[in-house]
Amino acid sequence: MALPVLVVGAGVTGLVSAIVLTQNDVPVRVITKAARRELYHRGSAIVARTVEAHRFLGTYHRFQEAARLFPESVLYSLPGGKDVVKHFHLRDREEPTAAIPDAKLGVQVEYGCELAGLENLEDKVTATLATEKGTSTEVFDYLVGADGAHGVVRKYLSLSFMGDIRGDSKWIFCDIHIKQGLDPDFCHFWGHMGQQMFALWPSKPSTQHWFAFLTGEWDRAIMTDRETFIGAFYDYTGRDDIVFGDIITNPSFYTPQIRVVDTFQAGRAFVVGDAGHVHSPTGGQGLNSGFLDAINLGWKLSLVYKGFSPASLLATYTEERLPVIKEMLVRTTQLLDQAQKPENDVSAAIKRRADTDQLGVNYRWSSIVLDEFQEKTKDTGSTVLSAYEIDHAQRGARAGERAPSACGLLDLHGNKIENVLLDLFNVRYHRILVFSHDNDQDFAAALKAIISKWNSATYADALKVTWIWPQGTVHVHGLEKILPNFQFVVDAEGSAYSIYGVTREDGPRIVIVRPDGVVGAVVRAATGIETYCNRVFNGIVKEE
Repeated sequence: MALPVLVVGAGVTGLVSAIVLTQNDVPVRVITKAARRELYHRGSAIVARTVEAHRFLGTYHRFQEAARLFPESVLYSLPGGKDVVKHFHLRDREEPTAAIPDAKLGVQVEYGCELAGLENLEDKVTATLATEKGTSTEVFDYLVGADGAHGVVRKYLSLSFMGDIRGDSKWIFCDIHIKQGLDPDFCHFWGHMGQQMFALWPSKPSTQHWFAFLTGEWDRAIMTDRETFIGAFYDYTGRDDIVFGDIITNPSFYTPQIRVVDTFQAGRAFVVGDAGHVHSPTGGQGLNSGFLDAINLGWKLSLVYKGFSPASLLATYTEERLPVIKEMLVRTTQLLDQAQKPENDVSAAIKRRADTDQLGVNYRWSSIVLDEFQEKTKDTGSTVLSAYEIDHAQRGARAGERAPSACGLLDLHGNKIENVLLDLFNVRYHRILVFSHDNDQDFAAALKAIISKWNSATYADALKVTWIWPQGTVHVHGLEKILPNFQFVVDAEGSAYSIYGVTREDGPRIVIVRPDGVVGAVVRAATGIETYCNRVFNGIVKEE
C-alpha cells in the first residue's frame, strides 16, 4: 500500500511543504541526508508577503518570537576600518498599514536518510531510500523535491535546468561566533561589493552567532582553517579589536547562478524552492519564493490527495508559479548588475526595491481564478502583465492577487475583534468574504444553498464564510439567524470596504480567498461561487 507524500529535504521549503500537508490531514514523510539538524544562516531577510503567509500557515507567533527587524547597516572606511562612512538601511522603512503588514507542528524529520533512486510511475512514485542500515524501496502517492540546488530529485526527474553562471561574481559565505568588538544591533561592511568586500551580519546576537559575507578576489587559503580566515579579515579591515570565536560552518565558495526548470511537475513528483530555481541572493528572494512555492503546491496537493479536486489542479502549480519565478530571476539579476557597478558603494549596491516585498506577486492569468468585476486582459503584444507588480491605482483586489488584510472589525455586539482580517485566512480552507450594504433575503438564501451544497460531508467544510457589513451599521439585520454558520462582522473603520474596492453602486461583492492567501475569485452572486468551485473542486454528483 502506497504511503501518501514523501518530502525530500528538510530546509525551510521542505518543512513548509510538510506543514501545509500535515495541517490538511495528509500524512507526510520528511527525509534528509543530513546526519543531524544544523543551525546556520538561511535567508537574510523575510519579506512582507512571507510574514503574511506565516499567519495563515499557523506559524506566525513562533516566527514573531524568533524574528527581529533587519538591522541598520554601517559602512566603514579603509584603511583603518573604524571610521564610519555612513549608516543606511537595506530597505526603506514603511509604516505598517492595514494593507501592508508588520513584519512543532506535527512534522518529524528523518535525518541520515538519502534518496538513492526514483521511479516516477503513472499511479505512484517508487523511491529507493538509503540509510546507514542499508537501502529499502518504498512506494508513495506523491513526492515533493525540496532538496536544494544540488539535490538529486531534479536530476532523477530529468528536468532541464537552463540558465547562466555568473563567473564574474565570486562570493564566500560562512557562520562564525564573535565574542566582542561589534555592535549586534547593526550589520557591518568594509569595502566595495563590486570589487572586494567583507561584511558581518548579526544572525542570533544572543548566541554571538554572525554571518560572514565576502565578495571579490580572496586567497582560497582562507577557506581552509579558522586562523587563516580571521587573519584575512584583520589584514583587510585593520579591525584586530574584534574577537572571534569558533567558525560554525566552514567558509564556502559561491558563484551566482541564474537557472530555472521548464516545469515544476513531472507526473506525481514536484520540485519546490532551490530544487527548481536558483538565482543571485541580491534582493533576498530565494527563501521567500520557496516559501510561496510550498504553500501554492501544498493546498492543491492536499485537495487532490483527499479526492476533493481533480489531478488537473496540480498543473496550476507550474502555471502560476513559473511566470513569477522567471520574472524574479530577471529582477534579482538586475540587482546583481547594480551591485557590481563600480560607481555604487555598498549602500547603493545592496539596496532593495519595494517589489522585493513580494506583495505584488500575483497569478492573474491563472486558469482557475475568476473575476466578474474585471475584463479579461488582452495580450496586445505591447503590454505584458507583470507577475511581480499590481496596479496600485486600481480599485480593489483582483482575482489572482494577494488578499490584503484590514483592521477595525467589530462583532455584531460592537466588540472589537482583536485579530486582523488576515487571521481569518488559513491553509486548510477557502475563506469567502461577503460585502453587502443591503439586507437582501434572496441573496442570503442563495448563498446558504451554494455553501451548504459544497460544504457537504464530502468536502468537510472546505468553505468558511465571513459576512462584512459596511461602516455605520448600527443594528443587527437578522441574517445571523438564517445563516447560523456564517461569521458576521462590521467594518467599523471602513478599512475592508476601501481596500477591497466595494461601493454601494456596484452591489454585493463576494471575494473568495484561497488557502494560500490569494484571491481566487471576485464575483457578484452565489452563481459565481459555483463557477469557481467547479474550477477547483471535483463536480458534485447528485445521488439518485
